[in-house]
Amino acid sequence: MAAFLHILLIIAYVLLGILALILLLLFLALFFPIGYRVKAYYKSGDEYSVKTTGGWLFHILHFSFDINREQKFYLRFFGIKLKKNSKQNDEKEIKIKEKPTGEDGKKSEIADEDFNPEKNEDESESNNNGLTKNGKYDKIKKYIELIQSDLFSRAFEKGKESIIRLLKHILPRKWNLDALVGFEDPSVTGQILVYYSALIPFIASHVRIRGDFENVVTDVKLDAKGRITLIVLLTVLLSAYFNKDIKRVIKLLREV
Repeated sequence: MAAFLHILLIIAYVLLGILALILLLLFLALFFPIGYRVKAYYKSGDEYSVKTTGGWLFHILHFSFDINREQKFYLRFFGIKLKKNSKQNDEKEIKIKEKPTGEDGKKSEIADEDFNPEKNEDESESNNNGLTKNGKYDKIKKYIELIQSDLFSRAFEKGKESIIRLLKHILPRKWNLDALVGFEDPSVTGQILVYYSALIPFIASHVRIRGDFENVVTDVKLDAKGRITLIVLLTVLLSAYFNKDIKRVIKLLREV
């Protein structure tokens, strides 16, 4: 009996350890941010590259997404490559099967229906008054009334607020844009630099534009960093999802 109780105690400790590990991983997944970095450049002559890298929990989980004529995705866990995906432009043949004609006299029936003058008259009447007969006019009227209601205004404001919060959280917190531009007409290059000079007090910490008055060139480089915390995303999304006004609007839209 004592041995049996000892075994049960060991099993209980193991289960508690597994539960504690699951809760710890869940806590880290929700509250530990996922950092990412985007590097992109574009040069004259259709030369470009966009590379996104990121990691979670001191890069224990690391991912990389590279676009350069093809798409490549890498996922590593403790340095071990879990997934590699490359997408290439492979040509696929699409075969269109033609339906046999004249089968069981269906074609002749369709032809007779197409040239039935009585049916054409009925269709013309239904097309002229189709909005009323099919209820489309009533639906449009209900949509307009719903959009003009205070309920929709409150739901729209809540949705707009949620989207703005999501964008502020997802978009990069640090970013720098370096550009070298030159046009055939040097006056265009000079005009762009004048506009840039007027905006320097607002964008100087993020944007740098230089001009080339001798060559036609476009050289743009972007370096951006940001982070995403899942608990913030879930909080915003659930707040919008359980909002009474938004749920009511969605219900009314389905009932229309």
